[in-house]
Amino acid sequence: MISNTRKVIVVFLALIFTSDPLVAQDSPIGTIYSAVWPGEILVMDEETGEIRDKIPLRLGAAFNLELSPDRKRFYANTGLMEGIEVIDIESRKVVDAFKLSEGNRKIRVVRRFTAHPDNKRVFAVVRVAVKGIDRYTIEEPQLVTIDLEQRKITKSVEIPREYSRGQSPLMRVSPDGKFLYYLYRDFLVFDVDSLEIVEKVELSRPVYPGSGTVRLGRFFESYDEPYALTFLFNSTDPTTGRGMMGVARFDFSDRSLDYFETNPSVGLGDFAVSPDGKRAYGVRNAVDQHEIYEFDLEQKRLVRKQAYEGRPRTSLKVSSDGQKVYLHHAGNTIDYFDAETLMFEKRVELPADFTARMIVVPNQKQ
Repeated sequence: MISNTRKVIVVFLALIFTSDPLVAQDSPIGTIYSAVWPGEILVMDEETGEIRDKIPLRLGAAFNLELSPDRKRFYANTGLMEGIEVIDIESRKVVDAFKLSEGNRKIRVVRRFTAHPDNKRVFAVVRVAVKGIDRYTIEEPQLVTIDLEQRKITKSVEIPREYSRGQSPLMRVSPDGKFLYYLYRDFLVFDVDSLEIVEKVELSRPVYPGSGTVRLGRFFESYDEPYALTFLFNSTDPTTGRGMMGVARFDFSDRSLDYFETNPSVGLGDFAVSPDGKRAYGVRNAVDQHEIYEFDLEQKRLVRKQAYEGRPRTSLKVSSDGQKVYLHHAGNTIDYFDAETLMFEKRVELPADFTARMIVVPNQKQ
């Protein structure tokens, strides 16, 4: 007959040897990928912030990281923004790297770009400088197709000046792979093969008579559905001249825009949507004006704002379970905040400074 003490020991050993080893080790909710100086991607446990692995890049620091539609690859803009690197997420290795510049033509990618679902091409806005005998000639910005198999630009068109100045556009390929959506001031739809504009929705004009014009604020990749995009916007009342801000959702399937105003414009920077699509968060990080804003997307209102100790040039991400808000960038730290209260919880220090905004990827269920 086994004593109670021996029964406890037997049950304890059984739990150890029959449990999933991956869950027993970490049980993380997701993985954080952080591009840091001088040329690495840190693979981090999202829950603890511990570094699990490092992916060395071939051409230098990554100025932008984009996740492929199937979540199996990263595309990095490296080498002083002249290069493209392809990183396999499962093996955590760079599988290809090449530069776009040739001879006296310096070709630089304007940070953000997007990948086609076939993983054979990416689309980007580039700027070209041609070195002559006594001068540099700067060409107009171009929208290009970068063929990843041929490792070069195979198609390019000049972008109208009003859609190529200032901040980078946000681009996304439709789930069926037929259209390229280009959001910058207005909403442009390109045919992916010809790069011709097939439709234009002028967001820079009033949405309805008497309303202010909608100006797109800063927006970045989030947990949005493949066929929609949620982002910040600013508008000005044509009668009073008062500036207002709010949240808009653009549905790519029917080209419709739904938006709601929340409060006077305050110049929010980064913006991200929670995984369940019910909440969104923005960060205000001007000098001596550091606040986190929480929006209720279902009730269409500003829920709260919370001051925090920070610095300018702060980026924001939401955790893969929606329970945390991460503030990072412009330094070597990641600050964890409770998504419900917006109160600070802890700080994780990295061994080097960020060079691009980090990406949070939910772990696949075992």
